[in-house]
Amino acid sequence: MSSLLAPSSASFFISEFQINIGMRFFEIKPIKPLTPQQQRIKSLQTQKQNISKQLKAERDRQKIQRAQQTIQSVISKAISNS
Repeated sequence: MSSLLAPSSASFFISEFQINIGMRFFEIKPIKPLTPQQQRIKSLQTQKQNISKQLKAERDRQKIQRAQQTIQSVISKAISNS
């Protein structure tokens, strides 16, 4: 555990951290506010994505329900035939 607290390793991590901060500083660009038309388009795209996810979830739910009903009918037929 004393090797983790060695001054040389601590200074290495600090200097590496400072380098990363400096590199990220130049990558950040200010974001311009959207115009009302752009906001509307972005909102509609988000709604479309959410509805697509909901539609897929509902289709999957119905598919699972049909599979469960099929399994139940096969089990009930097997029990009645034995």
